[in-house]
Amino acid sequence: MHAHTLKGLVVLSFIVYHSVVSADQYCNTESVVETAPTARFSINGAIALDHATGFEWTRCPLGHVFDDNGTPDNVTDDECTPQGATRTTWQSANSRVSSINTTGLAGYDGTVVYDWRMPNIKELATVVERACIYPARNLEVFPLTVAYESWSSTLTAPYTGNYYDSAYAVFRDGRVVGSEVYTDPLDYELSGTNNDTEPSKWKRVYAIRGG
Repeated sequence: MHAHTLKGLVVLSFIVYHSVVSADQYCNTESVVETAPTARFSINGAIALDHATGFEWTRCPLGHVFDDNGTPDNVTDDECTPQGATRTTWQSANSRVSSINTTGLAGYDGTVVYDWRMPNIKELATVVERACIYPARNLEVFPLTVAYESWSSTLTAPYTGNYYDSAYAVFRDGRVVGSEVYTDPLDYELSGTNNDTEPSKWKRVYAIRGG
């Protein structure tokens, strides 16, 4: 992975992180074992196959277009270019994943398939690269360089009514935390204070299949 080395970073969970999004990734592969090394994956254009889990992943979050810059055998210059809305509510993230199954999306072997889904929190955590922060992600496999948060499908117990806490992985530093969401469409539309209505609370989403 191409990144700056941060020798002082030993235990990620004890670092104090700032909310400012940085374009610079920092890795400490000298003392922290890589948890999502490139060798674990086979890559075919916009899709990555994880041999450790059997999952196929979209390499870019939905709302981005994959670009290999004319060098399909070189993953180091791959890019994810924004196209339309890049971050969404949890509700819209579910709809966005469902929509790609309407027309289908080619899997790793190039065959168009219709069984993509939003990853649950355990699946999402398998691609967190804990040797790196800002973002905690292998940029050769998942080339969007900005640090961001990504939705999972996992819902914890409701607080009140249909108000749930949806887990997501913070790819900036690898932590897994929750974000309040409504799962009832009516409550979602009527609420004026729901986090789903605040763009600052919206996340990105990857699609996954198999396992």
